Amino acid sequence: MTDEIEPTPLRMRLGPRGDLFWPPTAENRVYDALPSPADDDFDDAPNIQNAPVAARPRARELDEAISQTDERLDRWMEDQQRRLSAGLDLLIAQLKERREIEVARLDAWKTGERQRVLREQADEEERFHARLLAELQAFEEQLALRLTEQEERLARWFGEAERMTAQHFAVSPEDTAG
Repeated sequence: MTDEIEPTPLRMRLGPRGDLFWPPTAENRVYDALPSPADDDFDDAPNIQNAPVAARPRARELDEAISQTDERLDRWMEDQQRRLSAGLDLLIAQLKERREIEVARLDAWKTGERQRVLREQADEEERFHARLLAELQAFEEQLALRLTEQEERLARWFGEAERMTAQHFAVSPEDTAG
């Protein structure tokens, strides 16, 4: 712990004898360092304790210092409030910008995904169409083979039927001679 105390702005504004307005304490070593009026070089210097008239200007100076401190504090608080407001406005503006960027990015992503899905759907439809067409062609080939077999079978049956009909209704030479 040091023997010096940290002066407050008010004590600094009151000057070297500003500490006389605060009551002395054991921790406050400033009072020990102050010269007493008897130690002054001026023998006719007025004693502060005996001169109530000199205390009034000091009280007025103290009141002025307090009012100036109040004004400075008010200005500082207004400045801090203004800075806070400006900071919040800037933060809100940045959030809006960020939101717009994210919305644009999301829209671009949605558009890309929609195009990808449509492409995939078109590809799937094309593959499905090709598969159905291949199955249809295979069915037609099978049908054509069976149809050919059926036509050959029918041709054989028809030929056999004609031969059998011709044999059955064939005119025998005996029946024509007689």
